[in-house]
Amino acid sequence: MKKEILSDKVQYIGWLFFILGILTGALWQKIAVVPNSTLEYFLSASAIGFLGLGIALILYCYIIRGIIHSFRVNAIRAKGIKATAIVEEIELGGKMDGLGNESYPAVRLRVLVNDKSGKKFYTQIDTTIALTHMSRFQPGAVVEVAYDPEKLEIAALLTPTK
Repeated sequence: MKKEILSDKVQYIGWLFFILGILTGALWQKIAVVPNSTLEYFLSASAIGFLGLGIALILYCYIIRGIIHSFRVNAIRAKGIKATAIVEEIELGGKMDGLGNESYPAVRLRVLVNDKSGKKFYTQIDTTIALTHMSRFQPGAVVEVAYDPEKLEIAALLTPTK
């Protein structure tokens, strides 16, 4: 939950810088009656800087964070410790991928992981699940997972979701 709140703040700051860049650019256009003035150079550089920083922060929130998460999950699927888990809770998230009957809602699964050595711990898994497979992931269902032994809070779902 803290990561989502931080991401929201970064997103808001990104939009703020983007808007500041637009306003600074508008001010630069308004004041640019004196060519080659120091103020003109400062405003043009500020506008470009604000716009660039705003776009970078917004891209981080929408695209780069998702790519990083995808790489992390794929690495855990490949090299993580395999285990079974019991779904304790399912929470529907925000965005959906696809259209019609092929929609994949974002979900957060809270699971109790039981590995082969007898270790038990709770973790959560953020993923998308096809609506047609949602019944496989209701509370009490047993699913296959992989987890990072160093960071138990990071796990990946192995049970097919599509």
